[in-house]
Amino acid sequence: MSHKCEHGKDSDACALCDNELRDSPEPRPVGRPPLAGESANGHIQLRVTMARKNAYVRAAKPQKLTAWIFAQLDKAAGYEQI
Repeated sequence: MSHKCEHGKDSDACALCDNELRDSPEPRPVGRPPLAGESANGHIQLRVTMARKNAYVRAAKPQKLTAWIFAQLDKAAGYEQI
């Protein structure tokens, strides 16, 4: 699935974006930044139907989906960030 990049082209086919990534001195970070000096090295990935994802997005408002998911999982697990 492609989307429009900052240059207004399909992101999968934008030579300008490819050149910027290739010429970048450091790789771009993936995922959210670590919280409170914590190193984020674990991964969780979910594949869901669009209907399910849309329901989660609506439930998360006004938060971002990722923040809402963290809050829900942390609450269910009894996890508290130190």
